[in-house]
Amino acid sequence: MSNQNVYSIIGVEDGSFKGFPRLNFNKTLLCAVNTVGITIKEVRFTEISIDGYDATENLLKMIRNMNYDVIILGGISFAGFNLVDAKKVNLLTGKPVIIYMGKRPDSVKMLNAIKKLYPNWMEKWRLITDLGELYSAEVKKGDQKIFYEIIGESSVWGLKILKQAAILCRIPEPVRLANLIGKGVTRNY
Repeated sequence: MSNQNVYSIIGVEDGSFKGFPRLNFNKTLLCAVNTVGITIKEVRFTEISIDGYDATENLLKMIRNMNYDVIILGGISFAGFNLVDAKKVNLLTGKPVIIYMGKRPDSVKMLNAIKKLYPNWMEKWRLITDLGELYSAEVKKGDQKIFYEIIGESSVWGLKILKQAAILCRIPEPVRLANLIGKGVTRNY
């Protein structure tokens, strides 16, 4: 980890489903933005399958050789229900993984959708339930609470990172940028 108080953070979000299908109906982009404070160090993309099984492997390939201290995922589910195995990402990178959510996840709704879409739904559901405790906190005074799970570090450390990353709003800046860039690129692709 960095010896400084400012950490190098990778934020991860997916692109739009609406623009990308002109070229490939089954894919969208996953975007990783590496920041230190307000400085963007690097932006990378990879394709992932809509409702597929390749988000974890493609994420790991995309961030290979990047220099960072922590990864913040904009949720666990990308391109529909293409789930990232946050524990595997933590294990293979040796870096903490924070799963950020702007609102409390609706577990019943997610479980019903996964059961409807996948015959082997139990494996997908395990990726969600194995994450551990769901935490909530106010990262900006007077703002709505955020929700997060963390792998590889304490909840206190994770909250410190989320507060550091909440530069313009309660959304971690690297995740906010990955969302804007990913959606912008896929809509104009």
